[in-house]
Amino acid sequence: AMAFGLAALSAVFNGTFGIFGKMCRTAPDPVIFNTYLTYGALISSLAVLALSPLWEDGHFLLGFSWWGALCGVLFVFATLFTFIAIPLAGLALSAATWCCSAVLVAFLWGAVGPVSPPRQPMRSAVMSTGGVAVMIAGVLVINFSSQLGRRLGGAGEKGAAEGAQKQAEATDVDEDGSASEADGEGGAGGRAVGLLSAATVGLFGGSVLVPAAFVPKDLQGLKMLPSFGIGAAFTGSLVAAAYIALWQPSLSSAMRPQAVSYGVLSGITWNLGNICQIIAQGPYGLSYGIAYPILQSAVLFGGLWGIYWFKEETHGPSIAIFWLGALVLVAGVIALASFGPGS
Repeated sequence: AMAFGLAALSAVFNGTFGIFGKMCRTAPDPVIFNTYLTYGALISSLAVLALSPLWEDGHFLLGFSWWGALCGVLFVFATLFTFIAIPLAGLALSAATWCCSAVLVAFLWGAVGPVSPPRQPMRSAVMSTGGVAVMIAGVLVINFSSQLGRRLGGAGEKGAAEGAQKQAEATDVDEDGSASEADGEGGAGGRAVGLLSAATVGLFGGSVLVPAAFVPKDLQGLKMLPSFGIGAAFTGSLVAAAYIALWQPSLSSAMRPQAVSYGVLSGITWNLGNICQIIAQGPYGLSYGIAYPILQSAVLFGGLWGIYWFKEETHGPSIAIFWLGALVLVAGVIALASFGPGS
């Protein structure tokens, strides 16, 4: 029960960390804000050392693992591709794509991955696959609840268009916490590239902790976090440096103390979810193929923030459909937990 509680808590944190970008008075540059996020991940990773003994049996327990750093690199690239996907394919469609992709990728690592762990035997391959399919159906209903609610509520095409705009605003709490455009602008070819980029977000996002299986045993668990934080912050800094050099963006809003502090807080919040995942999969033995798909249920909690805190959706039928999607998502989680890898 504790393992599933930690996995669910990780989804809460993963669905919450993106709200801090919305709290900035002026929307910060998303790439720079994402760099601050990686610094928050580094700070919180180093802070965890205070909770662990650093000396045992005459030697230091602190060390660096390139595999742990690779986890941090995957995290940065998961957010980086959102900046390509959203302008080309639109936020709602992109978010639906990368959520579904992340659920599927995480499950496949746990079910048929080339190494064990993360691969674990399944109690029932059919029921596991069905659970993942139900989870994906729930994610899709949640992501498109505004459009569906307005269409089914008789609002017609105009209402559905308004719903798409609402959904774009409400969904913008899932990966990077930045304000982004709602509609794709690249035509058919551009949209295809955008959707491919969104699927890539899920590929990286569903694989973040896979390299942790190769970390030396004396550095596994929470001891891996410094390596993770260093990898994330270093990669984030390189991405920001290349972005500034190539695109020369205006940094006036991005350098404001509010943007810096909220970016760091966003990274700390995300890493709390990461820590929950590490503990759930480590001491409590929850398999990757169950724990990490549950993490991707963050879209539910991001939607709750959007509806009940930011008031981005007030249309009754749309909210009802959101909750319908939530029930479907939870049903899929229960099926996966009951029959999935390592169950």
